[in-house]
Amino acid sequence: MTMSDHMILGNRRRRMAMSVAEAAIEANIGRDGIYEAIREGRLEARKWGRRTLITDEALQRFLNALPPLCRQQRSSPIPTQSGGGDDKLKRPQH
Repeated sequence: MTMSDHMILGNRRRRMAMSVAEAAIEANIGRDGIYEAIREGRLEARKWGRRTLITDEALQRFLNALPPLCRQQRSSPIPTQSGGGDDKLKRPQH
């Protein structure tokens, strides 16, 4: 391969396209998640014969389009159930 076939990031070479398994490793998600994103149209894939290829740019777009994690601050702790038994359902008496 020539240098034009790779993008160079620091000392690490990165291929322009990868298999589904390689994309799953790169994105740190499972293969099933990659295939699901492809089926849903959220991740663009290419075909070369029987191989499914994902470009580096397509994987970057997919990851950048994921919603950010929004953490909500809680003003009070989560309520716990009282163990007193008053809140248990009782059978009607006949």
